[in-house]
Amino acid sequence: MTSLIFLYLSSNQLSENIADSIGQLSKLEGIDLSGNQLSGSIPDSIEQLSKLASIDLSENQLSGSIPDSIGQLSKLESIDLSDNQLSGSIPHSIGGVFHIASGNFLS
Repeated sequence: MTSLIFLYLSSNQLSENIADSIGQLSKLEGIDLSGNQLSGSIPDSIEQLSKLASIDLSENQLSGSIPDSIGQLSKLESIDLSDNQLSGSIPHSIGGVFHIASGNFLS
């Protein structure tokens, strides 16, 4: 499973939290878990995904703040966290991301 490059599981009625073990998928370049019923916070282990270029966690029920470390992912070009229940401010580190999707980024 550590050789997985893309994880696309959008619109599958997935629920519960995003597992901390997602950080072990070291070759992951793209994640799309949009349109599910995921809850809880974005795990800090996401910072371990150094090859991640695209992340779409939109249209879920994620809460809490966006981890500062998410903007430190040097290959990250696109991020969509819209239509969740995230709170707090957008970390300054995300300023370098090439494309930030518009929408209800934070509630």
